[in-house]
Amino acid sequence: MRFAQELASKLTSEWKSQYVDYNALKAVITRLEEESGQNEIKFRIMKSMISADFIEREKEKLSELFFELQEKEETKVNLFFNEKISYAHRHLADISRNCEEIQMHKKKEQKRLKEAICEFYLFVKKLQAFQDLNFTAFRKINKKHDKIMNSEEGAIRMSQIANSR
Repeated sequence: MRFAQELASKLTSEWKSQYVDYNALKAVITRLEEESGQNEIKFRIMKSMISADFIEREKEKLSELFFELQEKEETKVNLFFNEKISYAHRHLADISRNCEEIQMHKKKEQKRLKEAICEFYLFVKKLQAFQDLNFTAFRKINKKHDKIMNSEEGAIRMSQIANSR
């Protein structure tokens, strides 16, 4: 299964717009592949008509566009994730307060508390899956970039992303 399909099948539907736009990043990678001569016949025709310096400048522009778009996507993902983490902290504090109050009350209250804890656990698991899936998307798309550009910019970017987790 291609990763774009895997991403689409595993994402949390109500958060769909908050995931990395892998297809947009992949579109830039596809343009980079074309500029890099992955299509050999097209590349030979282009090379005979255009200087190698021009082709390299165009590749660099596309690479810059790729990283600008990736930074925008990272910001979107991180803002959403941080909002949800803040919500989780507030929700956990509420559960803790309720736990102290409920210890002195009836079983019905305890059942509600157990349900709240289970709901909180499921929320945290969804949030973890969100983070893992986006991280995988960034890792895969940067690996493609580096392969096409014969560079390590994407790997450097990934180490920055990994350190911010």
